[in-house]
Amino acid sequence: MVDRRQHKKKANGPKQTDGSRAKESRKLEDYWYYVGSTRQASDYENTTEFIINHIKKTFKQGNDIAEQMQKMTAVDQSKWEPTLQMSTDPIIATRENKQYEMKYKADYDECIKRKHIYNNNKIKAYALLWERCAKIMQNKISARVDYETKIYDNPIELLKAIREHTMDYQETTYEISIIVDALKAMMTTKPREGENLAEYTHRFKTAKDVLESHIGGALISTKYIKGMDDYIDKDKASFEKCCKEVNAKLFAFLYLENSDQEKYGSIMQNLV
Repeated sequence: MVDRRQHKKKANGPKQTDGSRAKESRKLEDYWYYVGSTRQASDYENTTEFIINHIKKTFKQGNDIAEQMQKMTAVDQSKWEPTLQMSTDPIIATRENKQYEMKYKADYDECIKRKHIYNNNKIKAYALLWERCAKIMQNKISARVDYETKIYDNPIELLKAIREHTMDYQETTYEISIIVDALKAMMTTKPREGENLAEYTHRFKTAKDVLESHIGGALISTKYIKGMDDYIDKDKASFEKCCKEVNAKLFAFLYLENSDQEKYGSIMQNLV
């Protein structure tokens, strides 16, 4: 059951009769993470997008942590560290090496500052994400076996956990049922009333990403792939290339098939 009772007024926000105008008028307090299902995946995406932009605008040097949250991967801070250059010209080596040392020291000081700010922003980003979780979501996450060791004070791992629980993830849930739910959500993603094309496209892409995250990659249509002209029998690279191509065609067709036929149906008729 989706946790819609808490923060009801805040969560609903302004009525989206005009999608773009409604988004512009919404504030951080209007965005929440709820325990839901694969059908709430677009809500997760919209909330996360708003929070990441909020971090970029309000956190000091917030782009580093915002970028990592966008990519859902931890940053390798060692890559920020400068490298001390050495002169290769014996005639000016003493002077040039001194310049290199000065530059290295300045760059290293900046690197230390950057690391310090990033680590502070990690804690702030975690706190921000946590307070945007509805109470039931917080209870679900804090009850996980990996909460203390992996999620606590780690905004990226927290975001991954939020995404899972937004899709009604449970550690004891039968995995096949999750895949079936993701398939159903993918196949039935259609434009909502009053929704513009960009918003529908965003929700469709989200449903596709959710499905692929559960099945571990592209859908494999073996029979179709083996009938393709580019397919080379027993060639792994050829199979993977054709698989990606078929997957792209499949989702492109589904995207057009599910679109508003009154507006875009002629495209399908002309492409048949």
